[in-house]
Amino acid sequence: MYARYCIFLISSSLATENDNKTMLVEGKIPLHFNVFCSTATPHLGVSGYTWLPLPRPAELGIAKIMGKTGEDLFRLNNIVYEMATCSIFLEPLSLFRKRIAYANAYHTDFPVPSETAAFLNRKSHSLHRFEENKLRNQNIVAVVSTENTHKSPEEKN
Repeated sequence: MYARYCIFLISSSLATENDNKTMLVEGKIPLHFNVFCSTATPHLGVSGYTWLPLPRPAELGIAKIMGKTGEDLFRLNNIVYEMATCSIFLEPLSLFRKRIAYANAYHTDFPVPSETAAFLNRKSHSLHRFEENKLRNQNIVAVVSTENTHKSPEEKN
């Protein structure tokens, strides 16, 4: 979550040169968005995604005990919602050639359930699709992917 917010901040200070290179710090440092990877990150917050279903009053109590982080995760403010739905936070992610969100097997991660770690909101209109698992000897339950619409400067030429 912090990395995604930092990417939003960094992207607001980017400049593009004539040869389509993305530059940082007043055009002095070239920046390449290669891979964004998150591991068991509650991208959609945890409200409504807890391992054991919690009534909203219990979520509010836990959020208050956790302080600012609890307010964010249990969506007492709009920051997690905005990071998951608003283009100013999502566009910077589209700059990466590859985006990976690792999530533990379905319903086996108590602190960060699979749905929120893998951006799998039941109401989503996302273009996510399940791919056949080709790594049968590994502990992978499913691979979910979306079409990559971003083209790097090298691919545009």
